[in-house]
Amino acid sequence: MIPAPGRDMEREIAKSLVAALEVALAAGGAPAELRAARDAAQLLELPGLDHLIAALAPHARQPWPAEIAPVVERLRRVCARAAAAEGLLGFRRSDAIARRCSGTVGPHRRRGRDALRCPAGRR
Repeated sequence: MIPAPGRDMEREIAKSLVAALEVALAAGGAPAELRAARDAAQLLELPGLDHLIAALAPHARQPWPAEIAPVVERLRRVCARAAAAEGLLGFRRSDAIARRCSGTVGPHRRRGRDALRCPAGRR
């Protein structure tokens, strides 16, 4: 069990990560916030989130393409749950799925396989 000060620190880190991602995921994206969120993902050892943010980066500063909108929405849901209750645990639980989703966003995306690689759901 994490002592209260440790939980408070994790809560603050989660809030900072959520804040950066909320700005970055807004229509048109924000490259600086994507970079800040990616730095946080690396420090927190969340390789799936790191890869997903890296895959989203080339699309920043423009409206999200329709084909990656489901991935952006999934990440927004993870952020909402992290902000509401789960904190960093929510990001950790979703990290493997974030990694799979990153393959649907980047330049090596294989058409027709998106639903298998980034499962729709509540995670």
